[in-house]
Amino acid sequence: MEFNNILFEVKDHIAIVTLNRPQKLNAVTAESYAELERVADMVAKDDDIRVLLLRGQGDNFSSGFDVGTDLKKGEEPIYHRWDRLQEELQSYKKLFHLPKPTVSAVDGYCLGAGFELALISDFVIAADTARFGTPQIRHCMMPLVRTIWSFNTVSQAKASLMLGERYDAYKAQEMGLVYKVVPQADFEKEYMLLAKKLSRLPKETMRMIKQLCNKTMELQGYDTIDHWGMDMCALSMLMVPEERQKFNEVAERDGMRAALKWMNSYFDCKE
Repeated sequence: MEFNNILFEVKDHIAIVTLNRPQKLNAVTAESYAELERVADMVAKDDDIRVLLLRGQGDNFSSGFDVGTDLKKGEEPIYHRWDRLQEELQSYKKLFHLPKPTVSAVDGYCLGAGFELALISDFVIAADTARFGTPQIRHCMMPLVRTIWSFNTVSQAKASLMLGERYDAYKAQEMGLVYKVVPQADFEKEYMLLAKKLSRLPKETMRMIKQLCNKTMELQGYDTIDHWGMDMCALSMLMVPEERQKFNEVAERDGMRAALKWMNSYFDCKE
C-alpha cells in the first residue's frame, strides 16, 4: 500500500507509522488523516499486527495542521469545511477505537493537530526535547475539546487551550498527557521497548481492557463532545477576527514563516 504523507512498515508484530513531511515539520493535512484511516482499517484486520506505533520523521512529531493549505482554499463553502472536519473526526475515531494498543512516540514539536493526534494513543512516550501545545486560539480557531480528557484537571486544560503556549515534556507529564519522558539519546530504544512489551501481552485481554477504558470515556460524554467540538471548530472558521485578518495579510505579503513569527510575537506580548 502506497502513501504520500506517511511511511508504513511492520516489524516484530508492530505496525510503525511515520508522519513523513519533515520539510513541513510533519504538519498534517486532510490527506494525512485519510491515509491514517486506511492504516487503521488495515491494522485492525491483520491478526499478525498487535501494536500500532505512531512517530514523526526527523526531529519532530508534528507541528500541527498545515495552515498553508487552508489559506490556499480561499472562500471554501463552510459546508465543505464541515464535511472535511467530519472526515477527520472519522479518522480520529478509527484510531481511538482501534482494537489494539497504540503508542505515540513524541520528539520535537507536538502542537495543535499533532497534539490532538498524539493524545488519541493509549500511551504517549516523549523525548526530553519534546515541546507540546495547542496554539489554535492564536489562529483564532477552536482546538478539539476531546483533549480535555487527557489533562489531570480542567484548570490545566484551560491553561493549555486558552493561552496557546508551549511547554516541555516534563510539564506535559505533570499535566497527565505523557506516560513517560526519556532522554533523547535513548528515545528510539525506549519507545520500541514499550511497543514490544505491549505486543507480548495477551491480545484478547488487551482488547477488552481498551474497550472498557474507551467505553468509560464515552459514558462521560467523550463522543458527544467530539461531535460538538467539530461543529464549534467549523463555526470558528466562519469568524474572521482582526487578529486573523492581520495574520492572513502578513502571510499573503511576506509568507507563512513571517506570519507565524508575527503571531507568536504579538500573543507573547513582545510587540
